[in-house]
Amino acid sequence: MNFLVDENMPRSLASQIAALGFSVQDVRDISLRGHPDTEVMEAAISADAIIITRDRGLADPKSWPEAFTAGVIFINLPDDTSAGAVNAKILEVLANRLPVSLLGAFTTIESRRALSRRFRRRISTVFLKPEFISTPASECIIRSAILCVGVAPVGAGFANGRSHQTLPITP
Repeated sequence: MNFLVDENMPRSLASQIAALGFSVQDVRDISLRGHPDTEVMEAAISADAIIITRDRGLADPKSWPEAFTAGVIFINLPDDTSAGAVNAKILEVLANRLPVSLLGAFTTIESRRALSRRFRRRISTVFLKPEFISTPASECIIRSAILCVGVAPVGAGFANGRSHQTLPITP
């Protein structure tokens, strides 16, 4: 999963997200500091990256271009929140949520909660070796016509010990 950290986020955030094993870029490192939101959105589209921002201009899913399907994590914390506290809230969400729950979603992080609302449907496929799948396809939870969530044993080689992965539905 890819992330694009907006310029209004702590400078230290990108390296901390990378330490969790995710791919991440900071707009300040790719010469987009001070550029319009449309250019930040174009960079996110080309990298298929979820944007992490405090910018209300990026917080309206209805204004997202059709090609943007990755999602936005909007930080709605008081302006006087320390960089360390902001980073901790974001890292908590990334460490405790299944990646598929953030893809195509508008996620708001607030002082006491984080809410995700699916906005764009995505095809998200992870190919697994058959021996890792412990739940038959007939018992999968059907999320849409193209997604199926299966259960695999914890420690079977998944990032952060996550035990749920998306699998393609075969006819």
